[in-house]
Amino acid sequence: SHKLELAARTLMKLGLTYHNAFDYRAGRQAYQEGFVLWRQLGEAEPAVLSSSAPHALSHCPLTTS
Repeated sequence: SHKLELAARTLMKLGLTYHNAFDYRAGRQAYQEGFVLWRQLGEAEPAVLSSSAPHALSHCPLTTS
C-alpha cells in the first residue's frame, strides 16, 4: 500500500503541474487517476489514510468558529 500511496501522491502532483501549465485536460485525467488510487487506499486502510491526509482547512483560522 506504500507504493499505492506514492503513486496517488505523484498523480496529484502531476495533475497540479499540468494545471499550472494550462493543460487542463491532462490535469483532470491525472487527478481522476489519483483519486481512484486514494479510494483504493482508503478502502484497504481507512485509519492510515485519515491520519496521513488531514483536511486541508483543518488548521485554517478562517474556518474555526
